[in-house]
Amino acid sequence: MKKVILSAAIMAITGFTAVNAKSIENTTIPVYAVVQDSTQSKEVKLEELPAPVKATLGADAYKDWTPASATWVKTKDGEHFAIVVTKGQEKAVLKIDPAGKVIQ
Repeated sequence: MKKVILSAAIMAITGFTAVNAKSIENTTIPVYAVVQDSTQSKEVKLEELPAPVKATLGADAYKDWTPASATWVKTKDGEHFAIVVTKGQEKAVLKIDPAGKVIQ
């Protein structure tokens, strides 16, 4: 009798498991394209900035802003320095090319 009850219990468990199984043979797996970014960047010390960039930062338009950090950035379109500047509570990022021209 114990064997019959045990067999019935095993069959009931495996039967419920089979009922809950789902077929995945008709599902579609998404394919994603990977686009490689050619941007390069490197942290630069403020004292190592090129002279034209330092001159731009010292110009009247930016005299109230204090440079906090700088990053050299090279993209497919060229290179520039991204300089974080602060004025009181305000923060901004200036993009200046190696010749000292501000990029919009």
